Amino acid sequence: MLKPKLFAPAFSRDIDFGEPKKSFDVGTQRLLASLVAIGLTTTGWQATAQSTSEPAKPAFTNASAYVARGMANYEKGRSFDKIPDPSNQWEKLINAAIADFTEAIRLSPKDATIYVKRGNAWQDLAECDAAITNYNQAIRLDPNNAEAYNGRGRANCRQADILGNRDAAELKCYKSAVADFTKAIRLNPKEKSFYLNRADARCSTHDYGGMVADLTSVTRLDPTNLEAYCQRALAKWLNGDNDGSIADYSEVIRLDPNHASAYYQRGTKRMAKGDWNGVIADFTEYIRLEPDKADGYLNRAAAREHKGDIAGGAADRAEVARRGLKSVLQSVTITDP
Repeated sequence: MLKPKLFAPAFSRDIDFGEPKKSFDVGTQRLLASLVAIGLTTTGWQATAQSTSEPAKPAFTNASAYVARGMANYEKGRSFDKIPDPSNQWEKLINAAIADFTEAIRLSPKDATIYVKRGNAWQDLAECDAAITNYNQAIRLDPNNAEAYNGRGRANCRQADILGNRDAAELKCYKSAVADFTKAIRLNPKEKSFYLNRADARCSTHDYGGMVADLTSVTRLDPTNLEAYCQRALAKWLNGDNDGSIADYSEVIRLDPNHASAYYQRGTKRMAKGDWNGVIADFTEYIRLEPDKADGYLNRAAAREHKGDIAGGAADRAEVARRGLKSVLQSVTITDP
């Protein structure tokens, strides 16, 4: 989830995973309030007009029912990432899912999978410490739970993003993430998302060779995975392999002839080689697919001018002006390779 955290419920680092307390803390009360807000109290939690110090009574007597409802709310909340959500409904649904997972854990405190699910929900709220605590508990209960290591790795990456430019702390988070993704891969070597996640973390540690290796594993598991080819093309370029990068973008285009970004990126890599005919061909295709993006015209203009086609370059620049297009580039400068 990329939505910003607004009013995530409070989280205590001092979590007691043993017997439940007789009254809910403030964080849990807020979660119960979120259930009321989305109308779940009539089927799940009995709404009460009594003091907030008195616990609400759960309607279910088995953990699986809470897990099922929690997952339904979790998936529904995540679906709001793709649609407008002015009322912040996604967060209410994620909070509701956390409440159900918490009740499921009360009923089944030794089930590692529920801690993983609650960790995932906390992570969507950008509550990385809470997420990591849940993944840690899942690993204590089941040291062979690949999803717990993967989840903790993702939480460490998220934590690094939040830390920003604090170099040492940020790097420590990414290295911890790489270690966790490695454990997840050892436990389940056929899960491609684990390799994609490790590749992303390795990119942040500037391990571009390792990144290439991980993405190659993904293409072996899934030879049509466009994301893997695109990311490997980037990794090869970062690792100094411009020809390898071009080859991967070419594979993306073979698999999807309308992949605008692949034409754009291959065009820029061909530009670095001085393959002006290739540059012109790629940006012509990019313009076909993205006719309202100025940079396609400007890059093609620069390549045409470099070949001596001053009139062709002027025509492309005139088209940008005629359409009133804005470039994301400050300027386009071509130098001999």
